[in-house]
Amino acid sequence: MPDDERWQGIAIYLLYLVALFTGVPFLIGVILAYVFRGNAAPAIGSHFEHQIGLFWRVFLGGVAACLLFWTGVALTATAILAVLGIPMMITGGLISLWAFIMVITRSIRGWTQLNREEPYQGPTGWAL
Repeated sequence: MPDDERWQGIAIYLLYLVALFTGVPFLIGVILAYVFRGNAAPAIGSHFEHQIGLFWRVFLGGVAACLLFWTGVALTATAILAVLGIPMMITGGLISLWAFIMVITRSIRGWTQLNREEPYQGPTGWAL
């Protein structure tokens, strides 16, 4: 695995971890993953594919969490529908927490595998 490609993958994992607190580097990271994956060696290519998939899972999870949370807030504003709104807000918060933990665990796992020059081997889908 060429060192420059390995460092590109590590940089994207680092951008993802920083994005947990600022947001913007997440978009930069996925753009870089799309750019770098085209001519990457198979081992590093698996990391770029994983990083792209992770971005889209977190993005979709974030949209779902926001919709649930703010719909819950609107329903809670009317005392009668608070019975529906509060669980929706809690569910939105739990989805956000799940996405946060997923980014941390998958980025650290991918980073360590890149340091060992291994292809990404980890969960796919929504698992941690």
